[in-house]
Amino acid sequence: MAACAVRITIGITWFLLMCAASLSLAGGDYLASYRKDYFYPYDWYKEVNLPSPVNGGRFQIVGVAEGSGLAISYYLDGKLVTFSEDDWTVDWMHVYPPVLTKGEPMWVTFHTSDSKWDSVKTGQIRIVTNKQSVAMDGKFNVDLNFCNITYVTTDANYSSLLIHLHNGLSEKRTVSKVILNNTDVTSRIKNTASLSPPPGTSTLLVIPLLKPVHPGDLYTVVLLYKDTNAVPSVAAGRIAKTFMPIEAWETTSDCPFPTINDQNYQWHRSHDIDTFYIGDGAVSECHTSVTLDQLISQLAIKFDFYTLPVSDINPQTISNTDHVLAMFCADEADDKIENVRKLMNLTRVMWMANPTLLTYIGGSRSRRNGIFAGVADIQGMDMYVAACAPHIQEFLDYPPLRGSYDYLRLTRNNHMPNPTWLYSQGLSHVWDAKVLGKVIYRDPDPAEFRIQAMSVISACAKGLMYFQSTVSTNDHYADTWKELGNINHDLRALKRFILEGDCTDMARSTDGDDWHSAESLVQAIRSREAILVPIINLKNNGGYSDLKCELGENVHWDTLPHGVTLVTVDVPVDFGSIVDHFEVQNGHIINTTSVVKLVKGPLQQILIKNVGFTDDLMTRMFVFANTLEVRKEVQQKL
Repeated sequence: MAACAVRITIGITWFLLMCAASLSLAGGDYLASYRKDYFYPYDWYKEVNLPSPVNGGRFQIVGVAEGSGLAISYYLDGKLVTFSEDDWTVDWMHVYPPVLTKGEPMWVTFHTSDSKWDSVKTGQIRIVTNKQSVAMDGKFNVDLNFCNITYVTTDANYSSLLIHLHNGLSEKRTVSKVILNNTDVTSRIKNTASLSPPPGTSTLLVIPLLKPVHPGDLYTVVLLYKDTNAVPSVAAGRIAKTFMPIEAWETTSDCPFPTINDQNYQWHRSHDIDTFYIGDGAVSECHTSVTLDQLISQLAIKFDFYTLPVSDINPQTISNTDHVLAMFCADEADDKIENVRKLMNLTRVMWMANPTLLTYIGGSRSRRNGIFAGVADIQGMDMYVAACAPHIQEFLDYPPLRGSYDYLRLTRNNHMPNPTWLYSQGLSHVWDAKVLGKVIYRDPDPAEFRIQAMSVISACAKGLMYFQSTVSTNDHYADTWKELGNINHDLRALKRFILEGDCTDMARSTDGDDWHSAESLVQAIRSREAILVPIINLKNNGGYSDLKCELGENVHWDTLPHGVTLVTVDVPVDFGSIVDHFEVQNGHIINTTSVVKLVKGPLQQILIKNVGFTDDLMTRMFVFANTLEVRKEVQQKL
């Protein structure tokens, strides 16, 4: 199978990948998805000593267990996968559920850095259990697919499964069969337009479930197409809790928890932070008798906040996990490639300890993100572009203002169809410098802060995480704290649509999409009832400098007012008619009649004219709805 260069458009970035020349399905016993690692050209982001990850990629294989027991032996193409230090042909592999039941759905996912997968049509998978029972044994297809399932989630009641599908091909695709957990559910889809996405568009398949699912439950999805030569779309994962965290990695000494330090707790909650990182020393500096378990299992539930405990805290010692969103297994784990196997083992331990809890890891390197994405349920990433925060590019090659968006969006593409919770730069003394004994207080200004926070949403994240939230920084950056509250307050009202929605890549502007020169970013995030259109200003006159940071100066981006002449959004064919539109801005609903024009036709379009940015407003958020209830819901939550 010959190799070819493919241009993949992701927002306004692109990557050169090696792909199979033929995309026809070679008959196998199991269906699989195969994706290459997304990464950026070195001249964009100079990550020191990190090679381009062009070999191999990630597989997801779905099937039905043919035997029962704990999966203990994995064979790939007839060879036992040992994960030895000198064998990295398979970087990591998961089988779910860990304990298999004959006749029940299962999936296998793994990442490989072996170049052979770009020149073969099939692979062979064999899974053996501790009962010497063979649970899976057969061929799987090796095909890149450009009609992909980008995100799978549920509604708030876990009673419907939502499947986002993006057709990146140059021709229409029509789904002939939808298979969920080995059951044909095609007839349950009422909006049949969602089964036929035109080229370059996205649709949303909604599947009513016969009974609600639960967090941690397995799902496998296969989409077959009327064109029998088309590669099936395959997705596998675990159901996440239906809550979008606005999380803070608090400074431990702030102790911002109720009954422990009510003042600091109220400070966070008044800024609409609803989820806290819980380290194993979270209460150790708080001079309190409250235990970690009481904090996580009692106070979180009583006062209605959520937690993200580190994996050092044994989940079996947490007496009530109702308000635990996931176990925090690692931060910036991709600094060493061998960490991926430690995380593979840790994730298995967490799954076995409490299968209702998901696992989370953070990242920092785009060229390793593809390898790590998938080893945990939820993937994170941080890339900070202000306040002289450290970066992993070469010295004097500091990231551009759009750097946060680029790294976060890449993470979503590597981890899809599963969720990402992504970082935005918070307020902390870790960015400060000291010159001749004088402390130089350095934190993002309001414009830098807003641009980074909205980059999380525009990058399709399902959780917004701040590093860090140090209360005393308000002494020097009160305006930034105010902006944090404004942003979080608006996003709180839009949470359901962000959580259920996904990026469509069906928005563009007259600013263009050139990485070097585009002065704004635009995205369309589509859910069942709403299309959110965040727009981010990037226009600036420089002002940032690694050298000045090194000298201890307090440097900031010189962001500039800007106007985008026209933003065009294509409406998905299955969305229905737009009956209402408005803007959410600093706690208010703004009428948009004068700037929005709706174009009807076979493919509806939204035209947003003369989108302005000022020093006090570096991002915009427009909402387009197919029901009047959306405005009511947003207004109620503002």
